[in-house]
Amino acid sequence: MNEGELNPRPESFDEKLDRDERRYDKGGVAAGKWLNRLVLVLVLVAVGYLAYGAAAAFFPRWWAQHVGDYVAGGRARGSLYGFGIGAVFTFVPVFLIAQARRGFFNWTWRAIVVLVAIIIALPNWLTIAVAIGTSSAAADGRAIMTSEAPGFRNGSAAGAIAGLLLALVVVGTGMRLGHRRRQVRELRDKVSRLEKKQFSDDSSEADRDDNAEGPDEKPDTSTDD
Repeated sequence: MNEGELNPRPESFDEKLDRDERRYDKGGVAAGKWLNRLVLVLVLVAVGYLAYGAAAAFFPRWWAQHVGDYVAGGRARGSLYGFGIGAVFTFVPVFLIAQARRGFFNWTWRAIVVLVAIIIALPNWLTIAVAIGTSSAAADGRAIMTSEAPGFRNGSAAGAIAGLLLALVVVGTGMRLGHRRRQVRELRDKVSRLEKKQFSDDSSEADRDDNAEGPDEKPDTSTDD
């Protein structure tokens, strides 16, 4: 050990002040990060609220006009079109959300999958906004669908129920088949381990038998003189 290690130099006042300032700076940086996150969340909430207000004032009427132009007043066509929209845009999002439970997805990718599923279900959200919305655009949309797309809302509701049931059946069947495959794989592994253990026991028993018999005695070929 050198002289500096045996007799350490006492910490000066300036050095102690610098060390305290660095510690306080770290705490300030951490507090600043949380403050920035809080501001970001508040900004996102405000932007989301403004976007919702703009969407509620525009999209219900636009969606009703789009559906009305396609259906053109036919009840059967409106019912079939609504059933198809409700079934497809319910089955696909539910199926995607069910995939988010898979183990190879981290939480970030699970959130992305759920967000994509919500976006894919947008036609159903628009139909719900028209059916139960309280804005003037929703009221106009209901009037447009009643006159130009009769049967669409009821067909969409029936299709959504059918799509949900079909998605649950598909996901449940997939989960059951996956469970069966895991059981078969575990059973095969167990049989393989038992076969290896049996082979090892047979080999050990054969070695013990060989050792118990001992070496073969050679006949005495010497002759008496």
